[in-house]
Amino acid sequence: MRTPLRLLVPLVVLVGFTTSADAAPMFTPLAKVRAEAKHVVVGTVSSSKAGLFIDVEYNLRGTAAKGKRKVLESPDGNVFVPIGARANNRVIAFIDGRNRFRWIGRLIAGPSLEKGVVRLAGFFNFNAHHVGPSVMTLTQLQHYLVHGTLNQRYKATLTFPDGKGGMSRSTRTLVIDYAALTRKMTLHGARWPCLNHPRFRPPEWGKASLFFHCRKSQRRLTLSGPVKGRDSAGVILVDLAPERPFLNRKGFDTFIRNAKFTKVHSVVNVSIASGKRWRWVIGRGVYDQARKLHKSTGSSSSSIRRHGRTVGHSDSYRFGPITIALLGKNPFGSNSLVNVVRRVNAGVSCAIRVAGVRHTCVLRSAPSQWK
Repeated sequence: MRTPLRLLVPLVVLVGFTTSADAAPMFTPLAKVRAEAKHVVVGTVSSSKAGLFIDVEYNLRGTAAKGKRKVLESPDGNVFVPIGARANNRVIAFIDGRNRFRWIGRLIAGPSLEKGVVRLAGFFNFNAHHVGPSVMTLTQLQHYLVHGTLNQRYKATLTFPDGKGGMSRSTRTLVIDYAALTRKMTLHGARWPCLNHPRFRPPEWGKASLFFHCRKSQRRLTLSGPVKGRDSAGVILVDLAPERPFLNRKGFDTFIRNAKFTKVHSVVNVSIASGKRWRWVIGRGVYDQARKLHKSTGSSSSSIRRHGRTVGHSDSYRFGPITIALLGKNPFGSNSLVNVVRRVNAGVSCAIRVAGVRHTCVLRSAPSQWK
């Protein structure tokens, strides 16, 4: 009798794990920073073969001795110390009870830590390590460390396109009283029809934003912009420009005064030497000569290299068979649709590819579409 053949199948166990590339950002509440930081000092950070050091100038909390102090790395990640002539390593250092350099405050606007605005962060080797709330003045941080409250005032100056690719500051201002721990806010200076229920996002992710919406329609308005510094009273100063919709000064006046307008699309005419022209409606798509709308199918950014050197940068916007590329010597910083009109006004170079054929093109701003 023959013995039946048995197949031995090895047991394979798949173990899931997270690689450094997949690691999510870390987040630490400001309350934890306050609870665990034994010493909070202003000083200059440096590193060498001997270790990590902070040259302490003065204490915001604790009794750290003035002068060079050796500290341990954070358990969350390595402390990055910039080098070079432009490196600014004068920071706010948060040191815990085990002498570990856990969190850091860096200047993001203004002339100095004492006269500017700072952002707090932690350390993490594989992604960002956010602290929330993270943006404040040094005086506000001192008050928070003692009292546990963080109430701020922001003053926003409205800015508009100058027609040359830049932004021009106006005399219009808004004031935002913001309770950073509860995220409650009061806005002064903006009473616009059917643009109610304002929501403020502080510049913890690079820029400040004000959002308005109307419950009765799809009417929306977003104002965004960078931190500029603080004034002598400790008010944080920001510049805010209309981004959604993207509006010049005259268009902004029209939009905020008339509640019937819900959407505004900027328009750019794209033409080539043969006389053919396409109509690019920002946020909607591109119309060809037959007035057929080609909706967006994606965008990308790339460097232009020759003989191993980067000689320019390109942002490409795809609309099915049509691709429009904006070309320049320097990185544009963002390929968002908001920046398209600004680049057009700045006279950026252009190329269009239609059905595989590439043409040099010319861009011209056209009147916006109002709905």
